[in-house]
Amino acid sequence: MRMARMRSIVSRFLDALGRPCLFPWLVVILIGLSRLPSICHQGELDVDESLMMAQAMRYEHDLMPWRSVDTTTSGPLNSWAFYLMRWVFGAPSYGLVHALAAVATGTAVLITWLTLRVLCHARVAALGGLAACTFVMLGQSPSMTHFTSEMIPLVLLTAAVWMIALGVNFLQVRHWAWPLAALLAGAAPWAKLQAAPLSLALVIGLMGMICWLRPDGQTSGTTLLRASVIAGAFCTVTLFLGSLIALQGTWDDFWNSYIARNLAYANAHTAGTQFSRVLHLWTDASRLSIISLLMAGMVVFAGAWGCHGCPGWRQQTRGHMAMLACMVLYLAAGVYAVTKPPFNFPHYHFLLFLPVILVSTMLLSMWSEHDAESTSPNSFPAGYAWFALTVIAMPFAAIRSSAPGWLAHWRSSVERVPGYQLARRLQILAPHATSLGIWGWAPQVYVHAGLTPASRHAISHYLIDPHPLRERFRRSYLADLKKSRPAVIVDAVTPLALLWDWSGTERIESFPELDEFIRSNYRLVENFPADGSQAPYRIYLLNDSGL
Repeated sequence: MRMARMRSIVSRFLDALGRPCLFPWLVVILIGLSRLPSICHQGELDVDESLMMAQAMRYEHDLMPWRSVDTTTSGPLNSWAFYLMRWVFGAPSYGLVHALAAVATGTAVLITWLTLRVLCHARVAALGGLAACTFVMLGQSPSMTHFTSEMIPLVLLTAAVWMIALGVNFLQVRHWAWPLAALLAGAAPWAKLQAAPLSLALVIGLMGMICWLRPDGQTSGTTLLRASVIAGAFCTVTLFLGSLIALQGTWDDFWNSYIARNLAYANAHTAGTQFSRVLHLWTDASRLSIISLLMAGMVVFAGAWGCHGCPGWRQQTRGHMAMLACMVLYLAAGVYAVTKPPFNFPHYHFLLFLPVILVSTMLLSMWSEHDAESTSPNSFPAGYAWFALTVIAMPFAAIRSSAPGWLAHWRSSVERVPGYQLARRLQILAPHATSLGIWGWAPQVYVHAGLTPASRHAISHYLIDPHPLRERFRRSYLADLKKSRPAVIVDAVTPLALLWDWSGTERIESFPELDEFIRSNYRLVENFPADGSQAPYRIYLLNDSGL
């Protein structure tokens, strides 16, 4: 009797949670509250968001990527989004950018819930959406709360999965859904090349569905035509932007910066190392990584489902089986994309957590349908219990490592940040300056000072790190400075900024041609700060600037 009452209570709770008028508001409230400290923080949480904000400043003068902006490891869609924000709101604050990050993650969670509502019962969809919301709420480190270059691919790929699900359920009605899914998937790598394996996995899954789910009587010619439409939609954004880049004469810059350098960065380890990194991602629960705990929960839940005899497996339609296979392929591509780079930054995990939740929730859907048919009213459905204890509950083991990050945003003060202090000093030394050249990695100085980067290379990552193309990037950087002749140049290779893995030997003197140009046209006016506690910023003013 008690079990029947508990089952009734849980059923009513899940029914209420799954209501279309309630769940979106729940996501808005939970994610909004969890991101409130970062939204209130008016400083940089990660150098990447400052870089995209600085790149948007250059787009105000020239909208063409790789002529106006070298986007380094992210594509032009990110900084174009920031340019659009500047056009709508004016120069955005860091708080507004952090709010946009919260909106992007919340949108991805809501689209995931809509996808699950298409594929599963409303109760199951609500649990899956709650698991996604939990992951976002627990990610409180600066790496997870800033506007990352994974945000736009996250939304695009999640929307593509939703369109695929609509096409599976309404195969004869919504012929537009799958081409739109391919279009969205094809756009994602132009925001982050790391998303390309996930995009490719989705379009391969779509091609398989076209062949496997074709209606009786459909000819091979019709199937080939539909596959061609999908392939064309997938390539549309690439063909458009590729043609634009070729016509403006910056194909070499695009290829060497975005393709060659990213591929070199991704191939920094062997196949054996790649396997160990994948294994480490799946077994990293000892470090309380949220994605590791979530994936461990998925593995335990899938194991419990298998130990119970894979309930519901034989009752699934071909469409749902095809969708599950596509999501497993999508998950495998996500694991590959996240573990391929040499550094396992937490913000990479935004590309991985939704595939984990989609696969887990689709397994729960099978289990819950079987439980509804075969479980007596006096017993509790095993599928819901296992899902709650694994996929939802296990990530909460990371809460001890999440809470300090949440509190740190409240306690931090931007006035104590060296980059902010330098920006204020530049406004005093060069009040009429409109552009700024920086040697090093300090994009927050552009933002705080309100000065446009003088070169397409807003950071010196590709200019300092040793690699075969470094001299090419150095030549274009120096050419930009000679053309724009900024009123101020700052040597920011110092521990006061992001030093990467550099040392004092990589300062301006390490680039002799740049050093000669600065000595001939600029004067060193100040080492900042002057207390001598650390290697200072060096501030150079243009000789004939009159400042």
